[in-house]
Amino acid sequence: MVRAITGTISFTTMNLGLMNLPLAIFSTIFNSTPFVTAILAYFYLKESITMCEVIAMAGSFSGIIMIAFSTPHEGGEQNQTLDEMNNPIFGPNVSPTFKYVVGVTGVCFTAVFMSICYIATRAMKDLHYSVIQFNYALVNTVSVGIIILIQCAWKSYQNLENTRWPFMYDHW
Repeated sequence: MVRAITGTISFTTMNLGLMNLPLAIFSTIFNSTPFVTAILAYFYLKESITMCEVIAMAGSFSGIIMIAFSTPHEGGEQNQTLDEMNNPIFGPNVSPTFKYVVGVTGVCFTAVFMSICYIATRAMKDLHYSVIQFNYALVNTVSVGIIILIQCAWKSYQNLENTRWPFMYDHW
């Protein structure tokens, strides 16, 4: 169940990051997942890490930190790109810096929860893969159903006379 829940959370936060960040920044931070996985595997699965791997991970992580903390400047190209992104969650009156912070936070949570998912899968060596996938699909289906119901209730509350099935990526 841990793998199923963390997998669902990582997929949800991944979508949040994709909707709020340019793809280049998203993919750079998203690819820090092996770094987090190696650290978790060292502590929880007692796997070894060589000194060369530690140095490479430190260099990679410092680059990811620099990218993550480079917030968009007023009037800059990145600020304009974030301003032009059609984001159905926040609406048009939200600052690009807030969208950027939400996107970076979402991608960082994705890396952590996806790493927990990988570690949990590796720890369950004796369990048949079909049981793991079934639990993941079951939890994912239930959680997406709950998210859709919450979105429908929210849209119905906001606009009682014109109720539609709202989804995160709709452009009605």
